[in-house]
Formats: sequence, C-alpha cells, structure tokens
Amino acid sequence: MTSTFTTESWNTLSPLTLEDICLDFICKNIENLTFEVQEPVGNFNKLAFKVPVFLHERLAEAIVRQLASTNRLTLKVLTLFLDKTTCRLKRACIQDSNIREIGLRLLLMHHTITDLDLRRTEITFSLNVISSLEGYECTSFLKRLNISSAKNGLESSAVCSFKNLIFLDISKNSITDADLKVICDSLKKLEELNISCNPICEVESFGTARQRLKSLKAYNCPVAWNNPIDFAQFKNLRHLDISRKPTRHMLPGDDAEKLEMLLSQRDALKDLEVLDISGTQRVMDRPLEVFLSGHPKLTFLGLCKTGSSYADFLPKDIEITGEATEQQILSSLQNYPDRASYMTESLSRLFHISKNWTEQRFEILQYVLPPMEMHPQDLRMQMASTACIFNLTRSAKNQYDLHPTILGKIASLVLKAMSSFTNKHELIRNCLLILDSPLMLRYAKFDYYEACMSAMDALCQFINDLNIVRLATKICAVLTAKISNYETIALGTDRHFKTLLNIVKDKVESQRSDYVLSLTLSVLWNLTDDAQCTCQLFVDGQGLKLFIQVLKEFGTENVIVKKVLGTLNNVAEVDFLRPHLLTDECVGLLRKRQYSAGRPQQKKWSPTDRLHRSYLCSNPILQLYGYGLPGASTMSALRTLLATSRCSYLTGSKKS
Repeated sequence: MTSTFTTESWNTLSPLTLEDICLDFICKNIENLTFEVQEPVGNFNKLAFKVPVFLHERLAEAIVRQLASTNRLTLKVLTLFLDKTTCRLKRACIQDSNIREIGLRLLLMHHTITDLDLRRTEITFSLNVISSLEGYECTSFLKRLNISSAKNGLESSAVCSFKNLIFLDISKNSITDADLKVICDSLKKLEELNISCNPICEVESFGTARQRLKSLKAYNCPVAWNNPIDFAQFKNLRHLDISRKPTRHMLPGDDAEKLEMLLSQRDALKDLEVLDISGTQRVMDRPLEVFLSGHPKLTFLGLCKTGSSYADFLPKDIEITGEATEQQILSSLQNYPDRASYMTESLSRLFHISKNWTEQRFEILQYVLPPMEMHPQDLRMQMASTACIFNLTRSAKNQYDLHPTILGKIASLVLKAMSSFTNKHELIRNCLLILDSPLMLRYAKFDYYEACMSAMDALCQFINDLNIVRLATKICAVLTAKISNYETIALGTDRHFKTLLNIVKDKVESQRSDYVLSLTLSVLWNLTDDAQCTCQLFVDGQGLKLFIQVLKEFGTENVIVKKVLGTLNNVAEVDFLRPHLLTDECVGLLRKRQYSAGRPQQKKWSPTDRLHRSYLCSNPILQLYGYGLPGASTMSALRTLLATSRCSYLTGSKKS
C-alpha cells in the first residue's frame, strides 16, 4: 500500500541524497541567502534571493516543503515564493508550519495550486477565509486537498468551495454525518476520500459519492463496523480501508460476524485492489478465503491484529500486514507507523524474530524508528522499539556499518525516551545499552550534555543495579570529555557527586579495583577539570580524604593512580581549595608517588607513563609550593618533591 523503502538510503555512504543535503543547507541558511526588498506585504517587506534565480516547479515545492517540516516557514519567508517570475508552485505542502490564513490566501492567489497539504496547521479553514478568494481561479484549479488534524477546526461549507476536488483528506477532525453528506453531494468529481478517526456512523452520509469513490479510508470510524456489508454499494472502489483500533471492551464475535457478511459477497467490489480489515478480531477463515478467491485484482490485504494472518490459504503474491511472518511484520511497520495499538505488537514480534538473525540487517531500522518517533509518550512502544534497536545495532563493529547521522537519530530518540520515563528501570537499561556503543559514543552527533545528564540520573536512581552502574559510568566517562565547561558545571550537582563518591568509597571498602572504579574516577576527573564549582563539591563531599585512601589501597595500579592524581591536580589549580591539600598525609603520598614514578625499575610503565605520572604529581606540588607558608615538615617535603620532580623528568627523557 505504501512505497517500498530502499536500503541504499541506509547504507554506509550517506543516509541523505545530495539533493536532500542541498535542500537542508538552503533552509538552514535561508536568512543569509535573502534580503528585503521595498515591496510591502502586510506589515513587512517581502524577501528576495540575493542571487537572481528562477526556481523551477519541483525545486520550489521541495524548498517550501523542507522549510515547513523544519518549522522555518514563516509568513515573511513565504514571500520568497509569491512571484511567478522567480518560481512556480503547483503542489504546496505547508504541513506543521505556522502559516495562518493570510499566508494561505497569498499562496492561492499567486499560484495555480493543484495540490494543497495543510495537515496540522493553525489555519482556520472557514467559509469566511475561503470566500475572500472569490473571483480568483484558484478555487477551480485545486484538485487535491489534505486538511487532516486541523488544529482550529474546519467548516464543511469551506471545503465545498473547491468544486473540482478529486482527492480529499479530512481525517482526525470532528466531521459529522451531516457535514459529510454536504461535502459528498457538493463535490461532484470526488474520487478519493479519507475520513479516518471521525464520528461517521451512516453509509447514507456519503450521498451520491457512493457511485464515484474509487478510494475510501475509514479507519476507526463507526461506519466501518456498524454494517460493513453496506460498502458493497460502492461499485467503483479500488481501495477500501475499514480497519479499526482494537479495544479491550471489543466483543470478539459481533463485529467479526458483520464483517464476514461483506467478505462472503464473492461478487461484491470486483475491482478492489486494496482491502484493510485490520483490528477486527476473530474473523472466520472461510469467508475470507471466499473473498480472496473472487478478487484476483487484490494486491494488498490488511490483517494486522485480526489473527487471520496465520491462515495457510493466504496468497503469496500480494502484500499482507500481520504478525505471522517477517514480511507481514515489516509491512505492518511500514504501513501503520501512526497506529500505536498495531505497532507495539509488530515491534515485539520483530524483536523475537531478530534474535535468530545471523547476518546484519541494519536496513530494518527504517521500519523501527518512525513509530518510535511518533509515539514518544507510549511506554510499551518505547520498550519494544529500544529492544529492537539494540538487537539491530549491536552487531555494528566499525564506522562503515552505520552512518553517523543514523546513529545520531537513534541517540536522540533514545534520550527522548529516557527523559519521558525516568523511573522505568527496564526501558532505561535498554536505552543505556544502545548508547553504550563505541560507534555511538565516538562518531554520532547528538546532545552530549543531555546524554550525560540522563546517564547520571539513571546512575543515581538505580545505583543497586550493577549493569546500569557500569553502563552509565562508561557513557559519562566518554561524553563528559566532549561537553563545554558550562555544561560540566551544570552536570556537577551535589546529588551526582555524592553518588560517584559513594561508588568509589564502596570499592575502597571492599578492596575491589575494577572497571567501574576506573570509569568513575574518569568521570570525576572530567567533572573537576577547569570547574571551580565542581571542585568545591568534590572537596565538600570528602573527596580528598577518599582519594588519599584510594592511593593507599590501589597505589600500585597505574591507571587508578593516574586518574586520582589528575583529579587532585584539578583541585590544586583552584586557589581557595589548595589549603585542603596542604596536609602531611597528602603531601607525603604525593612524594611517594613522585618518587615511584621516577624509578627506572618500574619496568611495567613505559617512559611516557612515567613522565605523565610525574607531571601529575609535580603540578599540584608546584601549585602548593607557591600558595603560602605551610608547616616546616610540609615545606621540607615540598622542596624534596620539587627536586625529585626534576630528576624524574630528566630520567624519563633519557629513557624515552
């Protein structure tokens, strides 16, 4: 029923065509490419491109569509496209834009628009607005009109002003039977109609259109299940969608029996090519088999959420939606991304069958991401989507497997799910598993600060889950090195520092030097880098005392020592915090570390490691030495450390 996706757009070269990339650049830089001309339109001057160009029809339509979809199409920007000498428009797609009634009038008055898409706009589609177009030819030229989900409603009389409409989509509005009767009787050329999600109950509401309609979509309309056999009156139908949203209170037998009466009519709707009866449960096999045998032109059959998709007699040469086979599942995902009640089961089935795949199937992501994006507040949807994404991406091993743009898209959707369901343990774990990928953390472009904040919040909330602790600390260890200084300060909250320091304390008390400890120390090192506020939180949280214990307990482990010294180095760079380091115990430990770093017999350390560790010891020493006049023993130790430091650097240089 919908066009087949191509795997080329999801390969390793690029997820976007060159045309898409150029369109994206134009729309993002539209202000830099234009200037104001002294020609007022309403309360402002119209815009023109700095370089004189003529935008042919297809290009102009693509730019308008891209501007609308990215929320950049304002009334002022729209004035770029009102001059017929510089561009031509026949198809105007301004869905989801902020264009209001005056913008609609300008478009229709300046161009011969044949196809108009106003989905989810703020335009009030009323007779008062449309009557202002009287005398213009636009009302007779328009052939296709989509006003689905009109935010400010629509009036049937306004729709009737466009007498030559062939296609009309008024789905997801509050159209009544009386409204539909007026529309159908007024539009004598109407052939394709979408009334989905409207309270239409009677077949008589279609009036004279019953003999003309070739395509009727009535998803989740009462008329679809009240008496389906009445649709046999629509002699010219090629496409019939009488699917519905399954409900818990649906009685399995009643509506199924009514639908079976239509399916039993072997000679009804002989020209039908598309039939969708998804959502009506427990339809008997025999009526469906009879219908299929009498309709050889059928190319699509919707059986999602019916239970009938498992039948053996279903033809192999047509597209079928359902849950029985991989192809049915993918077809369901492709055709119903906006139907949450269908997608949850389809994604769950996809997750189970993907466990058995032995080869990489990255192209399947194109079926998973759209429903996930469309239903951000549906927990079951997000659970199923994230489970599928993890299964599909975990086999990606190198940068050529998935394009960074695709990885960034996945990361953004995952972060949105984490922010919507902060206390859902299993979902948070799924999301962290997806983010914990070398490809994702290294190549993808997304909001690193948001990812760090979400991971830290998960760490604080699920501190007893060792898997989440490991995943969250790893993500933060990598991404805290990529965020700005301002973001570092915002991330370093008292709650976050207490949690991180508690992890370190637990490792010290249990004498366990493991991967989680190393990651946690990396996070603390990053958070205290060039950030006085976070250094203060570290000191206030008894971090210095704890790190001295770490040095005592794990002083032979180079990686641990390096990260501890790095954090102490950050603290020593803050003037008012240096007194906290001026203790005999702290300076003595630094002296010991400094001496051991310079010893040639430390064969397990490379010259570079010794030099780096020597630097990490020396820098806080220098900071402390210049601070003031500490006690005699401490000052003596500092002088000795400085001398040792010079010897260490010389030794390291000779060995390198």
